[in-house]
Amino acid sequence: MTNEMMNVQPVSAQAAVVQGSNQVMNYVDPAAVAAAESAKARIQAAYTMAAYRPRNEDQARVKILNACRRPAFAERVEYAKPVGKDRTGQQTYINGPSIRFAELCIREWGNIDCQNQVVYEDDEVRRVRITVTDLETNSSLSKEVQLSKNVERKSDKGREIVRERINSWGDKIFIVRATDDEMQIKTDAAISKALRNEGLRLIPQDIVDEAIDTARATMRNRDAEDPEAAKKKLIDAFYSVGVEPAQLMEYLGHEIKMCTPAELADLRRVYSAIRSGDAKWTDFMEPAEEESNEGASKAKAKLEDLKTRKAAEKAASESQPPKSYRKEMSKADEKAAEAEKPAAEKTMMERMADLKAQVAAEHPGATL
Repeated sequence: MTNEMMNVQPVSAQAAVVQGSNQVMNYVDPAAVAAAESAKARIQAAYTMAAYRPRNEDQARVKILNACRRPAFAERVEYAKPVGKDRTGQQTYINGPSIRFAELCIREWGNIDCQNQVVYEDDEVRRVRITVTDLETNSSLSKEVQLSKNVERKSDKGREIVRERINSWGDKIFIVRATDDEMQIKTDAAISKALRNEGLRLIPQDIVDEAIDTARATMRNRDAEDPEAAKKKLIDAFYSVGVEPAQLMEYLGHEIKMCTPAELADLRRVYSAIRSGDAKWTDFMEPAEEESNEGASKAKAKLEDLKTRKAAEKAASESQPPKSYRKEMSKADEKAAEAEKPAAEKTMMERMADLKAQVAAEHPGATL
C-alpha cells in the first residue's frame, strides 16, 4: 500500500492534480465551471443581440428628449454640488447631469453593458470595479472605487468608535464601523456615480446638452404656469429629505415665496444632489459669519498668547549664562567664601580684643 499511495498537489483555487502510480486526473470545481460558462454565455448573448438589433440613434435621441419634456423627470435631470469658494469668498458649485438622467440615457441608447464586481475586500475597505461597454463599438470604460467601512455619525450610541473629529460647526462627529445596511448603501451610491460618469462618456455630448436644455425649458414653462405650486412642491420635496422650510429661507436669504425662476432651478439641483447621495444639506450651508468671526478671534488670541509665552521663555533662556558657566561661577563663589571666612573670623577676634581693652580702661578690676 505504501507504493500505491497517491499525492495530492493543489494547482489553483478551482483545480487539483491527483498523481498516482499509473494515472493523472484533473479535478475542477463544478461551481467555478458553471460560473465561467454562465458569464461566457451572457456575454455572447449580449453581443449577438447587439448585432441582431443595432441601435437607432435618431430614435434614441427622440426618446431621451421626450423624457426631458416630462416635468416630473425634468426636475431630476441636473444636480449641484458645492466645491469651495472663489476669490471673493462666494460659494461655488459644479452642475451636471444626474444619476437618474444617466440611467435614462444608457437605457434608451441601447446595447450598453454595465457590470460591477467586488475585486478586493477586508475588514477596513471594499474595492469595486465598474465596467461600461458599448457592445456595438466594443468601447469599454472601467473605474475602481474604494470604500471605507466606516461612517460618520453624531451619536456613538451602540456603535464601535474608530475615531472622532470636530466639524466646521464645532460639533463632535464620531467615525464608527458601518453596519451591513450602511455598507450596502455606500456601495450602491458609489456604483451609481461611477456608472453616471463612465456611461455618459459613451453618449454623444451634443445629445446630452440638448436634453439638459430641454429639461430646463420644461421646468421654466411649468414654473411660469403655476409658480406657487412649484414652490410648494419644492418645499415638500426638501422636507422629505430632512430639510425644513426655515433652512431653505436661510439658504436663500429671503422668504421662499420671493423665489425667482433661477433660484427654483438652483434648489432643484440641490435637491437632486441630496437625494442621489452626491451631497448633504450641510455641504450647502456654512456657519454664520458671526460664529466664524468669533471662532477666528479665539483662535487668533490663543495663537498670540502662545507666541508671547514662547518669546518670554526664549528671552529668559538667553538672559541666563550657559550651564557650564554657571557651574564654574558657583565653584568660584565657594572658593571666595572659603577664603573670606578666616579673614572674617580674624576681624571678629580683633574687635573682641579691642572691646576688652576698652572695658578694662574704663572699669578697672572688671572681668570679661
